[in-house]
Amino acid sequence: MNNCKKPVFQTSILICFCVMACFSACNSNKSGSLPAGKFSLESKKAGQLIVTDPRASIRILDSLVHAVSTDALADTQLVDYIKIKSEALMKLDMRDSAYSFMQRYQSGIFPGRSNAVKIYSGIWLSQQLTNDGKYFLARKYLDETYTLFDKKTQSYEKANALNIDGSLLSSTGDYFAAQKKLLEAIKIFESLGHTQALGPVYLNLAGNYQSLNDTQLSLLYYRKACSITIAYNDSLNYLFALNNLGTFYRISNPDSAEYYFLKAKNLLPMKKYAVETLPTRFHLAGLYYDKKKYTQSLELYNEVLFVSQKHHINSGVFRAMSGIGNVYEAQNKDNDALRIFREAGKLAVLSGETPVYVELLEAEEYMYEKSGRYKDALLAQKTIRHLNDSLLALDKQIAVNDLEFAYNNEKLERKNESLSSNMLLMKSRMYAGFIILAVVLIFVLVLGVQFLKLYRLYRQRDSAYNILFEKYRNDIQESDSAEDIIPAVKLFPALIPEESSQIYQKLIEYFESEKPYLNSNLRFDDVTVHLRVNRKTISALLKEHAGMSFNSFVNSYRIKEVLMLLALPEMKNYKIEAIAKEAGFGSKAGFYAAFSQLTGTRPSEFR
Repeated sequence: MNNCKKPVFQTSILICFCVMACFSACNSNKSGSLPAGKFSLESKKAGQLIVTDPRASIRILDSLVHAVSTDALADTQLVDYIKIKSEALMKLDMRDSAYSFMQRYQSGIFPGRSNAVKIYSGIWLSQQLTNDGKYFLARKYLDETYTLFDKKTQSYEKANALNIDGSLLSSTGDYFAAQKKLLEAIKIFESLGHTQALGPVYLNLAGNYQSLNDTQLSLLYYRKACSITIAYNDSLNYLFALNNLGTFYRISNPDSAEYYFLKAKNLLPMKKYAVETLPTRFHLAGLYYDKKKYTQSLELYNEVLFVSQKHHINSGVFRAMSGIGNVYEAQNKDNDALRIFREAGKLAVLSGETPVYVELLEAEEYMYEKSGRYKDALLAQKTIRHLNDSLLALDKQIAVNDLEFAYNNEKLERKNESLSSNMLLMKSRMYAGFIILAVVLIFVLVLGVQFLKLYRLYRQRDSAYNILFEKYRNDIQESDSAEDIIPAVKLFPALIPEESSQIYQKLIEYFESEKPYLNSNLRFDDVTVHLRVNRKTISALLKEHAGMSFNSFVNSYRIKEVLMLLALPEMKNYKIEAIAKEAGFGSKAGFYAAFSQLTGTRPSEFR
């Protein structure tokens, strides 16, 4: 009888396990897991569309992860996702969106994941910021990335970070330290067998040696970069290598330079790689100008101008217009040259590019002197002198602010070090007293009371420090006039209604793209320095167009950011106060007051 029941019992257990397995599988499908094969196929398709149709690439990626959270992706899948999407955003010239997208993954907290996502986003940010000339921020992200590497492990990502570090050090003039980083990157790539990745490193090393006037080694590594990029069909880096070789021969051998520039120009189709081929066309236009081939030079400068205007590259627009003006001047078309220089100057003023405006004014001054219009030349010369004085004053103020920031950081670090040493000393004394009088209950109670007092004193001191800091900042804001901060604003005439709306649009674009309101320490003067407009003008514009003060204007953007974050599924476990701090609010009371004033409700009603 018992032998008959045994198989029935085992069968029942087996059925239970099958039901549980099916239930688990159903739950896993409901949670939104994504098959690895499907992701690989779709992401590959999105990557192939970046050059021809980047918007379609983004749509494929977003639809791919729409049904599931990014938490359902594996580490390698998530890296592929952010890599392809960032490249597509950059191809669409949506640089600010790409930066914000990457910063979210670089600064985010991902429990249960490896450091692969943070490493890739940190390397990407440091590379792009180095290319943009923002070396301080690039160094910050690069140093944070270095802390994520295992010191004993030599990886592709570490070699890539060393290559970016070498480029960053070269850009700041530390050539010998840059050589050390670049040679170390080459050693790691070679040991891992990633010879394809050596092309950009060779280019950086060749440029480094060129800066040190070591033409032999520079030429050697430029040629190595060409051979590597050709061997692996790396057309883009081969283009950069040819462009650098043309620049290398620009002075010493113009014919060789023309050969390399033409080869680079015809390497990739301009329709697909308009931005990438822009430097080559600009250098070739300058070379034709030097060779007095003005027709070819003018044609290339116009191409550079068209591409720069289409992709909103201000530096390319100014440099192209300056080149066109020089060609007209060489052809004795003085009126056309002067017209181009004036148009470029107006664009520079509207874009807030004061140094560029000074250079264009110098060209105008020369044209006035050439045509005998000495009064106009004198007026341009006076404007140049005033602008230079204003730029020097602004640079001086920025330098003083940087020194003050560095001094406060050093002071805070010393204070923290002193506090840490005091705490260590206190712990050692506590430990000794605990060993000696561990059995005495009264000693333990007294020790607890002392700790409570220290904690209260610490909180009181921290509160007092915050009050003093706020008072200090308010005093600085009251004592510093807009004239001391932006003296260059005196040089421009009063605003007419059309210019007023343009400045207000620049203010909106600045808040929409760069999101300065996310900084809880944002000041009115920070915005005036960025826009080159005084406080009175901005206040009047806000009152006219938005009907609110500057503080209300900033808080409205912060409230929008809070509402956007509250709507995100991944933020549901965060406290509302933490989200408010992420949106730029410096205090809990300020956030609730602003939220109630602008929405008429409480934040909890939006969850």
